[in-house]
Amino acid sequence: MLLAACGAGGGDPTAKAEDLIACMVDGATVFARVCALERSISDAGALMLVVRHPSGAFRRMTVPKDGRGVSAADGAAPAEITPVDDQWVDVTLAGDRYRLPVAMKP
Repeated sequence: MLLAACGAGGGDPTAKAEDLIACMVDGATVFARVCALERSISDAGALMLVVRHPSGAFRRMTVPKDGRGVSAADGAAPAEITPVDDQWVDVTLAGDRYRLPVAMKP
């Protein structure tokens, strides 16, 4: 699955953006749009994601520069990616699930 890290022209490429995304964390059984998603670009050009749970817990993920896939950046279990449709993928890390857009802009 391809997660595109499309940059917008101008501005600071390392600046963080934050949005709420649907997630199923902390024992939840249905998705709710309650997790904060922060995006930034690493020095190597990879898209760095931090997903913050309502409880204060968080997960860090990396999307490689070519936009293919996502991996845990914090030593958590490997990320499992499941396509939902042509706009969304579910990313599962250690039992928590996050619904991420296929094309993300930092």
